[in-house]
Amino acid sequence: MNQEKNTGQKRRSSGSRLLLVPVVILAALAVYAIWKSGESNEEKQYAFYRHIADSLYEHKAYEDAIKFYESALTYMPNDRYATEQLKSARANVHIVFINTFGGIDTDEGTGLAATDDGGYLLAGNTRNLGWILKTDAHGQLERREADGNAEINRINNLVPCYDGNFLAIGATHEKGKNNIWLLKLTQQGRVDWEQTWNADSLGSSGLSVVQATDSSFWVSGYLQQPDTSKTDALLVHFTNLGQPLQHFNLGTEGFDAATSVAMLNDSLLVVAGYRQEAPDMPTTNGWVAVIDTAGTFIWQQLAGGNRNDVFSAIAVVPGTHITLAGHTQSYGNGSADAWLVQYQPNGRLAWSKVFEGNGNDMLKSLVALPDNSFAAAGYTTSYGHGGKDAWLLKINRNGSLAWKKEIGEPEDDLANAIIATPDGGFALCGMFTKVQNPDFCIIKTDVNGNTDTEEK
Repeated sequence: MNQEKNTGQKRRSSGSRLLLVPVVILAALAVYAIWKSGESNEEKQYAFYRHIADSLYEHKAYEDAIKFYESALTYMPNDRYATEQLKSARANVHIVFINTFGGIDTDEGTGLAATDDGGYLLAGNTRNLGWILKTDAHGQLERREADGNAEINRINNLVPCYDGNFLAIGATHEKGKNNIWLLKLTQQGRVDWEQTWNADSLGSSGLSVVQATDSSFWVSGYLQQPDTSKTDALLVHFTNLGQPLQHFNLGTEGFDAATSVAMLNDSLLVVAGYRQEAPDMPTTNGWVAVIDTAGTFIWQQLAGGNRNDVFSAIAVVPGTHITLAGHTQSYGNGSADAWLVQYQPNGRLAWSKVFEGNGNDMLKSLVALPDNSFAAAGYTTSYGHGGKDAWLLKINRNGSLAWKKEIGEPEDDLANAIIATPDGGFALCGMFTKVQNPDFCIIKTDVNGNTDTEEK
């Protein structure tokens, strides 16, 4: 059906190759006594591989250590020591790549998350189907699955769950109406369960999802207004099995949507998106609100000016500020410019930053980092290699730009989602285009946003 294309390269440490032979020899001698003991064959094999892995790990030959820890675990799969050492070794490997997957159709990634084996689970869309892909740590495809039984099926977001699995959120379209679509996914990308929902026969779509500490899910999106083309911002509460509990219409008479949702604490949510205050107003403002779990507004704010302004992503550092990413036409050069806004917990504006160029620049995803700085991803036409380029920005805690990277080729490329990785780098997913053929892509960078295809 579709054919995968790999444009990435893997960086491997030449030092580990030089260490491998003497380390293996020394480790093999060290386990000779164990091999002659009365232990079972499985225990002997485990000890053999683990001692070699430990020696490689001690000499920082992490990639080779990973292979031997994996071999050890085939004999003792539940061994906690080898499992933890394997995770630590993977976290120390600085892997970078750009990989694409797809065929003749338009294929685009919209969400990604890290899996326990060091790989990635990716969600997106191909033709009229949702697409789930599982890769290894090097972005090599291990499994893919196309999902959806409606006329049109679309996945918009993917998040990890407390039970170690994942939830994807999107919409199905059937008989002229959209329905919110939830899919619970395993570590390997298999569908555990799926549910659809709509309110009072009105069309509704899910754009973002977050899991609460009680394991229930909150979905944000929009609700179609009766007999009009207008939409209302929507918030829906589901059980951990996807059964609806309650929903809240957060819209006005204009055109509104809740593009992102996050938990502020156990009883408060942050919802953001855009709002058109009245039907006769041609523009939208960025909109953010803090809402309790009963649907009561604690506070809400509009941001922007007299043109179109949109918030697309939220990053919350517990107990501190609420930071939003999106784009603005009201500030900057008048085209769409990348936009970051931070609010204090009481709703007061802390700062607003615009990263402008001569073209269109938009931020689609935002992640808070351990030092309270941020990484944002989206696309730019102001910089880079021509057309749209996937855009990665590192932002200081005060909103100033630390650095930016444009990743792409002369045709349209973009990033829709970003996560931080254990090695200090970043993983992004979105779309890469070659010969007018858009493909699903995953990008893994180092701590400075570099990939193997770029000059350092």
